[in-house]
Amino acid sequence: MIERILLLGVVVAVVLLVRAYMTHMTRRATKQTIDMPENNRGNAGVISFSADGCVQCEKLQKPALARLHTQRSDVPVTHLRVEEHQELAKKLGIFTVPSTIVHDAAGTVRNLNLGYTDDVTLFNQLAVVSAPPHCL
Repeated sequence: MIERILLLGVVVAVVLLVRAYMTHMTRRATKQTIDMPENNRGNAGVISFSADGCVQCEKLQKPALARLHTQRSDVPVTHLRVEEHQELAKKLGIFTVPSTIVHDAAGTVRNLNLGYTDDVTLFNQLAVVSAPPHCL
């Protein structure tokens, strides 16, 4: 009985540590300004990180980004392969794919989404980032 309680305590501690790390990395990333890909400069937008062989990237994230693009065709969506942009991924604390970044027109990362993010969440994040200052 005591072993089960101890095991449960260890599992809970690990989960809490992982969540704390993810929160820390997200907060750290959202304070950074990054060099924007050419089609994102001067606009709020989304940068999607994927990798070869990533099933969630192909089956979930790409269709969600396509749905987002039909709703907000004014927002550039850039797809980057993490293998080709390792330094940027490391700088932002991206350790899983798919991951998405929502940035403002100045290139400041406003949201870092680790793992699959649906189009509704991205749409809402973009609404805040691209809203005129008087609407906030």
